[in-house]
Amino acid sequence: MGSTHAEILRIAMVCKRTGLSRTTVYEKINPRSRSFDETFPRPVALGARAVGWLSTALDVWVATRSPRMISGGSNGMGQ
Repeated sequence: MGSTHAEILRIAMVCKRTGLSRTTVYEKINPRSRSFDETFPRPVALGARAVGWLSTALDVWVATRSPRMISGGSNGMGQ
């Protein structure tokens, strides 16, 4: 996150940086999905069948998530 320039990340790195599965990432960008998240960064087209995400946009999105949001609101202690 200390980088000031944007890199384009492919799906494997997006999953690694966010802790989300590949399926969840694609659900977050699909407006028809129940998991759609309008705050999740949109991918950029790299070619006819390739997309990537700007690292800076992902870093901002991750930084704005609270631990409670990331875990789905449960702390594992029944609260």
